[in-house]
Amino acid sequence: MRYPSDREIEEAKDYIRQRLQAEKSMGRNLRTAMLRAAERIISISHKYGIPPKMFRFSLDLNLKHEVEAVISDLRATIEDYTSTLSVATHNDKEEEILAYITRNSYGKTFGERNAIYANRYKYELEAAIAASMLAGTSKAATLQLISKNLEHPYDNPDFIEAVKAGDMNATRIRTDSISYGIGRTNSSFTALRNLTVFAVAEGWMKYWYLSGTEKGAKGFITFRSSSFPCQTCDEYAMRTHPMSDPYPPLHNNCVCGMAFIY
Repeated sequence: MRYPSDREIEEAKDYIRQRLQAEKSMGRNLRTAMLRAAERIISISHKYGIPPKMFRFSLDLNLKHEVEAVISDLRATIEDYTSTLSVATHNDKEEEILAYITRNSYGKTFGERNAIYANRYKYELEAAIAASMLAGTSKAATLQLISKNLEHPYDNPDFIEAVKAGDMNATRIRTDSISYGIGRTNSSFTALRNLTVFAVAEGWMKYWYLSGTEKGAKGFITFRSSSFPCQTCDEYAMRTHPMSDPYPPLHNNCVCGMAFIY
């Protein structure tokens, strides 16, 4: 068996650095797409003249359809960004990469999770817009508040004040089944960022794994690219693994890499 040379380990580390740039780009593009959708929905919502205390998207069928069209566009944009950044320049393995990142994992596909989280975002926007209407906040200022509180939507000061009033339809936080909490420190943005950034990381590492396989790799060693405390990565790193073993990323925010044994 031939273990990775210093040069091969450096190449593997450089690959991780490139992967991390793609992940950061995904996070930035996601934020931009979600705020663009928010801006459109704010504008749409103000067209219908619904009293703030009664405001809900479902109160007017045309409003509901317009909002759902924006959310549908958002889902498609998220899928497009994720696919593009997962494949990157690895077009020779595009089919395998896309099949991998969109597979059924823990009971749901990428598309199903994207739909769940985007739908949750719709309700976060509904509450924020209604609260801002009640407070008399301008459309531009409403967007700024949504942007500032994207990771913590229920920390929005307009929302907090509306909840204290206690008589607004849209401030009743929904309890539909989702795979993240509905507390004040959870958000659809966090869920979507975790989903998409992890998919990008998986796409890059799938390509790396396929490349090693084609070159005849018999196994790999993993190495840590972060000093962040993580028992999972500590236990897995710098060990010899057969090609049948799981390979990085091992979890959300995992930045471990692998170099091949021939």
